[in-house]
Amino acid sequence: MNPESTAQHEKPSTRPGLHVAGDHRAPHAAVSHVVRRRPDPDGSGTALRAAVLATMVRYCRGGRVDVADHREVRSYDVDLDSPLGELLELAATDGVPRPRAAEASVALLPVGRAPVVDATLCVQWAGEGAEEFVVASPARRHGPVAVGQFADAVRTFLEVFAEADGPSLAQMTVASVGILDAGRDAAVGRGPVLPPAGEQVHRTVARLAVEAPDRPAVEDGDVVLTYRRLAGAMLATRDRMRAAGATAHDAVAVAMDRGAGSAVAQLAAFAAECRVVLVDPTLPAARIRYMLRDSRAALVAVASPDHEVARLAASLGLATLVPDTGPAQAHPPQPEPRGGAAALPELPEHAVSHIAYTSGSTGEPKAVQLRHGPMRNTATALAEACGLSAATRGSWFCPPGVGMVEVDMFPVLAAGGTVVVAPVSVGTDPVAVQEWLLDHRISHTLQTTVVAEHLLKMAWPAKPALVSMRVAGERQRLWPPADCPFQVLNVYGSTEANVVAVCDLTELVREGAGQAGLAPPIGRPVRNVALHILDEELRPLPRHAVGELCVSGRSLSRGYLNHEAANAQRFLPNPLPGEEFPVLYRSGDLARMDGDGLVDVVGRMDDEVKIRGYRVHPGAVERELSTLPGVAACAVIAEQPDSGESRLVGYVERAPGPVGSALDSSRVRKELERLLPAYMVPSVLTFGPLPVNSNGKIDRAALRERPRAGHRHRAPASETERRLVELFAQVLGQGDVGADDHFFELGGSSLSAALLVRKAVEELGAELTMVDLMEAPTAAALALRCTPPPADRLSPRPGPASGRSS
Repeated sequence: MNPESTAQHEKPSTRPGLHVAGDHRAPHAAVSHVVRRRPDPDGSGTALRAAVLATMVRYCRGGRVDVADHREVRSYDVDLDSPLGELLELAATDGVPRPRAAEASVALLPVGRAPVVDATLCVQWAGEGAEEFVVASPARRHGPVAVGQFADAVRTFLEVFAEADGPSLAQMTVASVGILDAGRDAAVGRGPVLPPAGEQVHRTVARLAVEAPDRPAVEDGDVVLTYRRLAGAMLATRDRMRAAGATAHDAVAVAMDRGAGSAVAQLAAFAAECRVVLVDPTLPAARIRYMLRDSRAALVAVASPDHEVARLAASLGLATLVPDTGPAQAHPPQPEPRGGAAALPELPEHAVSHIAYTSGSTGEPKAVQLRHGPMRNTATALAEACGLSAATRGSWFCPPGVGMVEVDMFPVLAAGGTVVVAPVSVGTDPVAVQEWLLDHRISHTLQTTVVAEHLLKMAWPAKPALVSMRVAGERQRLWPPADCPFQVLNVYGSTEANVVAVCDLTELVREGAGQAGLAPPIGRPVRNVALHILDEELRPLPRHAVGELCVSGRSLSRGYLNHEAANAQRFLPNPLPGEEFPVLYRSGDLARMDGDGLVDVVGRMDDEVKIRGYRVHPGAVERELSTLPGVAACAVIAEQPDSGESRLVGYVERAPGPVGSALDSSRVRKELERLLPAYMVPSVLTFGPLPVNSNGKIDRAALRERPRAGHRHRAPASETERRLVELFAQVLGQGDVGADDHFFELGGSSLSAALLVRKAVEELGAELTMVDLMEAPTAAALALRCTPPPADRLSPRPGPASGRSS
């Protein structure tokens, strides 16, 4: 045990509104629990000593303890073998006046990660020789049950010290106290273990080409593919892939926007027994080149032979093809299916279906190898949870290049329903999304968390065609309203593990949930999946305790392509006794399980964040930012303003000299856009010297408190400017905005831009478009374009009764 002076530490607090690391939204009320009043007639045990001892209740697993009184903050590293007698010596305050109160921050979360003020024990002098012990913890992270368990552990530890004499304490260790038996009521949830149901999706398409040939399979604007036409296009494209040299187990890159062509290409690759590499064609050329080389793609499917990706592929010596979608006329000649599903291969469950690239912590993207077995398991689980069927009209919103396609489009096809492709023009504007869902009579949709939360706040017709909304991509923060006319499902998973849990939030709301100040849970495990809450030593934790969420079962991917070290860290031989699934996946998410088996994710063990539904490691952005000429030092952190949409903030220290002096936001952003996907480019860039801590490392906590540099904050000069500044602040979740501040440099995204334009049109009566905001991104410049619309266009928008939001 090594006591260490930590005068720079922030003093813990037990007052309501305690902030938690990783939770940068509005503070939540704390749950408090009085353990007991303990008489101390001779004054030999100080409040400081009691605080130190009480923090050892971290389920007797050791770790770092921060203790504060009126004089200083001290840190102690305590391990399982630490003798209790040494704790008394560390806590001794001989010759020091008795403090009237002491506070100790307790790490109920796994230690060895980012600092967390998770719960606080306050020990205060209550008069007449007595001390009062009070436990407090944010209600959003721990419920009353967990705080009560903590209080019980405090009581047990205090009783051990009260009853043991000096010699016996010298023989006892932290581990020997045995406060909590982790095996009792362990936090583990298991979905039903069932044999694979249904069939692989390419075989479903071939079967329905015979059984329901005229049923629409894919609607993409003017292109409508029936199941017969989809099957014919799939087989024709498969034959062309083989003719171009693709053989079984080869990787076929699909570098196309979502749409009929992409669906045909992916199904054709399955029919050819190939793996699909998902590539967003809008990515920077350097990143696409890396993905094609890393995956060893043998062929690239493109939208046209003149596309930039086609030229890039040709420069690498790769063949390209444009998938067949058949004639565009309403009733084209239909190709006859060749043998139906029986003529197509039944692929092994472990065979790779998709290769999807995610942001890597080291800067290089990592390729996750999804498998056909988990894809099939997910399709069945979602069909059961939200009622997907042949009558389903399901939307396709997820962008190209992400493994979410296995949660979005493919379950609808696997159920024999109709996939309706959302055009790029709809974007992420919630009003446009709602209009499109209603106009196209969508019955089932998948939305990212940020868009879904806006949709849930909008007015809806009493009986829309929409039956179910699946929400995925980020932690869900908003409960659906009690009168929500459709089912809302929180779908939790990752590219590495596919869908592992589903929670029907509308059902919980009907049962009275959603009013306790807690965020919506992720639910219970789906079929053939087991969820475990484990400590840092991979030992089971009890229910209500917070630990790492680990997954086993038939949903797991094959792991990372060409990243064996990462596989060894995240995909482990399952060490848990009695488990039938051989692999355990460490998700990196911090979670807890309540007494009913519902799992709630409360944070991350690392700095990974979701931006617009994409996983991003800020370190990967820092790596590219540090390579730019003129950058002496840099840091990238994630924050979540009041608007709710996570964003990246970049801090740059300029190098001395003319190159560094010339750096500004537009130049840095332009360079990063050449190297990184748009969602990885920081929304906000600020310049200045970077603060460092006593260890010489960048002080990221100080960065979060630093005011934004470089904003002029000029006061509005007109009423229109004033109202636009207010809208900027409202949409961006910022309180300090000037008339000359650049919307996108303040952190504006495509979603917030769409909201701003919509609000400006509705509240100012202006005729504005997204193009106006792109060309005039300040309130002052935009005010010059706020001309009222013609009189014949001033009619009110239709209300909810006609299928529109109010």
